[in-house]
Amino acid sequence: MAANVFAKNKVHKHIQANDTYYCDLGNLLNTGETVSSATVASTDTGLTLGTPAVITSDTTVTDYDGNSLTIEANTGISFTMASGTVGCWLVTVVMTKSTGGIDAVDCELEIAGEAA
Repeated sequence: MAANVFAKNKVHKHIQANDTYYCDLGNLLNTGETVSSATVASTDTGLTLGTPAVITSDTTVTDYDGNSLTIEANTGISFTMASGTVGCWLVTVVMTKSTGGIDAVDCELEIAGEAA
């Protein structure tokens, strides 16, 4: 998997891309906690977001800079993004932890390119 991971809370997307993206939430979890569920929302009203799924097995992805990152099972999510508006936007991920706690992270999304 390449370049579709929110590494350092930032991702780049082409306006015509319709693909699966990954978010590692492990740094927000305490020892023994896992991600039970999550939601995603964006400040870009033209962006189509799919329903997030908890990653249930270790998954290795490659960030925009070519670095490999392994998201451990039950510590991250995947979701689709399509369309959007050229510019910089926020994608907010809100997760429910296995302990019942809730945490959130804002990720920067840069959309570029020409629409079809």
